[in-house]
Amino acid sequence: MINLIKKISQYKWHISDYATIGVLACVVITFVLGNEADISYNWRWSTSLGYLFYQDDMGYWQPNIIIYGLINTLRLFGFSIIIGLVIGSALAVMRIVRIKSLNILSTGYINAVRNIPPLVFLFIFYFFISEQIFPKIGLTPEFISGNFILTFLFGDSLEGVNLLSGSLCLGLFEAVFFAEIFRGAILSIEKGQRDAGRALRFSWWQTMRLIILPQAIKKSYPSLAGQSIIALKNTSIASLISVKDIVFSGIEVISSTHRIFETWIIVAVIYFILCYGLHRIFSHFEATQTIK
Repeated sequence: MINLIKKISQYKWHISDYATIGVLACVVITFVLGNEADISYNWRWSTSLGYLFYQDDMGYWQPNIIIYGLINTLRLFGFSIIIGLVIGSALAVMRIVRIKSLNILSTGYINAVRNIPPLVFLFIFYFFISEQIFPKIGLTPEFISGNFILTFLFGDSLEGVNLLSGSLCLGLFEAVFFAEIFRGAILSIEKGQRDAGRALRFSWWQTMRLIILPQAIKKSYPSLAGQSIIALKNTSIASLISVKDIVFSGIEVISSTHRIFETWIIVAVIYFILCYGLHRIFSHFEATQTIK
C-alpha cells in the first residue's frame, strides 16, 4: 500500500491524463446536474444503472443485461485479437518471403480487405460463414448447446453461433492491419542483422525466429496498442448481427426504459474504461520491455 501511494505521488502527469480527467469530470457534472439541477431532460440514472446488477430473491447481487453484454464484448475482443494476430503474422511472413505466389495471395487479400468498410466486410462474411460454412461442418446452435466448452467460451445456442461468427469476421478484418504492422516492423530491422544470421549459418527461419522477430515485436508495440484499441471499439458493430455485446444490451435497455442519454453514457463510460485500461496495460508493458 505504501509503495502504491509512493508511485501515485511520483507519477508524472501528461496532457492525456488531464484530458482524461476532464472527460470524467464532464460525466460527473452531467450526473450531478441530472439529479439536482432543473433542466429540461428528466434524468433517471437509477433506472439505467439498475441494468448493471440486480438483487435476487435471496438478497444476492447478480449481473444484469449490461454486464452480460460486457462479458460478450470481452469474448468478442479476445477471440478476434487472437485470430487477427495469428492470421496477421502469417500474412506478414507471406508478404516478405521470396515465393511469388504467396506474395500475390497475401497482397491481394490485404488490399481487398483494407479498402472495404468493416461493416460491409462483417455483413458479407457473417452471412457466408454462419449460413453456409457452419451448417456444413455441423456447427449449429444445437451442437454448441450440447458442448460445455463451446457454451462456456461463446455462449449458448444461437448466441454462441453469432458470437463465433462475429469473432471470425472481426479477426479476419483486423488481421490485415496486424499484418502490415508486423511487416513494417520486420523490414525496419537493419540488413546487418540478417547478415549476422547467415554468418552464423542460420537458416532463413532460424534468423527470423531468433534474431529478427524478437526485435520486430518490440518495435511494433505502439502500433499494436493503437490497433488493439481500434479492434476493441470495432466490436460494437457486431451488435448489428445480433451479437449481444454492450451496444446490443444498451439498445435493449433503451427499448425497455426509454432512458436514452443515461444508457448511452453508461455504455460510453464502459468503453472508455476498457480502452483506457488497455492503453495503460500496453504502456506499462512497453516501458517494462524498454527497461530490459
